[in-house]
Amino acid sequence: MNVGTQFFITYKVIFMNLFLDTNIYLNFYHYSDDEIDELKKILVLIEAWKLKLFVTDQLINEFNRNREAKIQDALKIFLEWKFKNFPNLIKGEVDYDNLVRAKKDYDKYKKNIQKNIKSRILEYSLDVDKIISELFDISKKYTMNEDILMKAKNRYDVWNPPGKGNSYWDAISRELLLSKFPEWEELIFVSNDKDYRSIIDNNKINPFLVQERGKQKETDLIFYPSLWWFFKDKFPNIKLSTDLQRETRIDSFINSLSFSSTRRNLHKLKVIFPIQEGEYIKIIDGMLDNNQIYRVGQDEDIKLLFHQIIDQFFDTLEYSKQIEVIKKFWYSWEAWLPF
Repeated sequence: MNVGTQFFITYKVIFMNLFLDTNIYLNFYHYSDDEIDELKKILVLIEAWKLKLFVTDQLINEFNRNREAKIQDALKIFLEWKFKNFPNLIKGEVDYDNLVRAKKDYDKYKKNIQKNIKSRILEYSLDVDKIISELFDISKKYTMNEDILMKAKNRYDVWNPPGKGNSYWDAISRELLLSKFPEWEELIFVSNDKDYRSIIDNNKINPFLVQERGKQKETDLIFYPSLWWFFKDKFPNIKLSTDLQRETRIDSFINSLSFSSTRRNLHKLKVIFPIQEGEYIKIIDGMLDNNQIYRVGQDEDIKLLFHQIIDQFFDTLEYSKQIEVIKKFWYSWEAWLPF
C-alpha cells in the first residue's frame, strides 16, 4: 500500500464533519452545561485531522449580532445574585466565621470582575472569544448567494423547519448545508434549538429534516443536543482537552506517513513531554513498527528527541524490546547496561 492510499483510507475512517448551530456558540457566554473546555477539544481534534468544522457566513453574522445580548443577560443574572443575611440560628456554629469571610471574599472578587470584564467584552478578548475566533478561522465556510436566499424564503413560507419568528436565518443555514455539503459524507449536527428537535424525543432530530436529507444525500445526519453529548458518545474516555491533546498527538506521531510528517509530529509530541508511563509502551511500539519513524531517526537532531523519549521508562521494557530499540535507534548501550 502506498502512502497516498494509506492516507486516503485513514482519512475516510477517522474524519468527522461537525456543524455547531449558533446557539451552541452563544451558550458559552451564558449559564450552560457545556464547559469551555469542550470548545478546546474541538480545536485539538481539528489539529489532529480527526474532525472538520463547518460554518456559514450567516451563522457568523448571527453570532456577532447576538453575542452582546447573550452576555448582557448572563451578567445581569450574575450581578443581581447576592448572598442574603445569615439567620441568627447559625451564628454559633463552628464554621460561621468562615462563612462570613467567604461572603466578603465573594463580594470583593465579584466587584473586581465587574470592573474588569467590560473592556474585555468590547475588545472580544474573553477566553471564549479567542477560542471561537480561532474555530471560525480554521473552519470550512459556506457563503450565501441569491439562490440560497430564495430557497430559504420558500422554506420559511411553506413552514418547513427550521425557522421561527420573522427570520430566515435558520432556513439559510439549512439550505447552505443541503446545497453545498458533500453528499457522500456524514454530518454531525449539534443544536439545542427546538426547531431541530423531535417533539416526541428532545434528544432526537426533527424527523422531517432526516427525511429531507435522505432524499438529497446518501449519508446520515447525526444529531446531538449539546457538545457534552457529542463527546460522551464519540470520545467517552476523554475528560479534558489536555488529555485529548495527549492522545491525538501520540496517535499522529505513531501513524506518521512520511519523514516530514514524522518530524512535524515529533515536535508536536515534544510539547506534552514528559511522557507518562501508561503512554510509553504505545509510543515505543509505534516507533518500532513504523519505518517512517525509525528510518528518520538517523538524523542527529531527531535521534536526540527519540532518546529523550526512550530514556524515560527504558528499564521497564522487556529484554527483547530493549534490544530492538537499541538496534533500530542506535540507543546507547551504556544507558541499558546495569553497570
